[in-house]
Amino acid sequence: MTKKTWSLLGILVIAMMLLAACGGGDAAPADNEPANQPAVNEPANEPANEPAEEPAAEEPAAEEPAVEPAKIVLWHALKDTETAGLTTIIENFKAANPNVEFEVLFVPFDDLRGKFETAAGTGGGPDLLIGGDDWGPPMYNAMLIADVSDVAVSDINPAAMNVGNYKGAQVGLPYVLKGVVMYRNASIIAEPAADFADLKAKAEAATTGDTFGALLEIGSFFSFGHLYGLGGALMTAEGDPAFNTAEGVAWLEMLQDFKALGADNWYNDNDVNLFKEGKVGVVIDGTWNLGDFSASLGDDLVIDPWPSDMSGFVQTGMIYLNYNTTGANLDAAKAFMAYLLSADAQAAFYAADGAFIPSNTTVEVTDPMRQQALAAFGGGVGWIVLPEMGAFWGPTETAILSVLEGEAEAADALAAAEEAVNAALVDIRGQ
Repeated sequence: MTKKTWSLLGILVIAMMLLAACGGGDAAPADNEPANQPAVNEPANEPANEPAEEPAAEEPAAEEPAVEPAKIVLWHALKDTETAGLTTIIENFKAANPNVEFEVLFVPFDDLRGKFETAAGTGGGPDLLIGGDDWGPPMYNAMLIADVSDVAVSDINPAAMNVGNYKGAQVGLPYVLKGVVMYRNASIIAEPAADFADLKAKAEAATTGDTFGALLEIGSFFSFGHLYGLGGALMTAEGDPAFNTAEGVAWLEMLQDFKALGADNWYNDNDVNLFKEGKVGVVIDGTWNLGDFSASLGDDLVIDPWPSDMSGFVQTGMIYLNYNTTGANLDAAKAFMAYLLSADAQAAFYAADGAFIPSNTTVEVTDPMRQQALAAFGGGVGWIVLPEMGAFWGPTETAILSVLEGEAEAADALAAAEEAVNAALVDIRGQ
């Protein structure tokens, strides 16, 4: 029996005795006397005062509430090695938080966003979603994901955190770094290039027979970064066109040189396949191919720092919090988000997946290739996740192709692209 119960019992006994004293001996029915007899025979104040004399400091222990159980539902589209890391992370979190259960569902990447939006839009869906970094702004605008600015994280790559920042809110948290880098086969081109002119000279010298010195991706996703490397920009901070400049012209002329070196890479894997076969000196591709390239080329594989007038997008993978999550699940979900970005969790991902590059800057990265990728990201450009980005793809790619196919001069192509982007922005901003 708790101290509070003893105190209450004492108060009731005193009250009954006072009533008896006021009303005479007949106030209490005779059949109640045996039950009350022990208390009546004791001095009036003794039963009530004895428990109250216990140290008051012990009472809070009896008042501490039990931790409310929670169940986190998480959806993802991670590959097998990443899933292994996630499994380890969840088990470690559960060991420290045995009141939290998990329900984890793999959904193919092409279906994941649509499935989540449909579920969250009707008040359901998982508590947590691991997905693309550019999903955040539109889902936040639609009130499908919540601001997680209050989730305590530290030592995270600033550029990666900034990718998740939108309208003053932190709409997602970056658990991994990835992006576009320059790979080199050191057996074909022995030294890194200082700038694009140096790269062009080295590639031309290395091209012979069925070996290409360089096959450089022309597609806009892989080439937009060079515009920034040349001192230009694709868009303003507000999302308006900024590419119709002298730097923009220099960018399209650089891509003409890409084609002259032998590139026919417009979002195809020709460069990737030939590079793995050891027939290309330099390619521009994503860090997601790091594992395959390492397996194919071994010690000949190098990731170079970006030449002074070139660059590439730095991306992340994000974890999002469902707007509909409440109560104990909300608290548990936020705690897990913070843990996912901790050094311990990031190290588990790093150990499980040969291409994982941690967003937490305190994780020890011993793999030389991933060290080189991190160095390359130092000269990279933060991936643009503004909704306005959707207005840029078609017009800029039309400009690139028209110049490479000799149908337009660079300045004319950029002017036409700017006009088309502005027209598309009216529709996007009107939604």
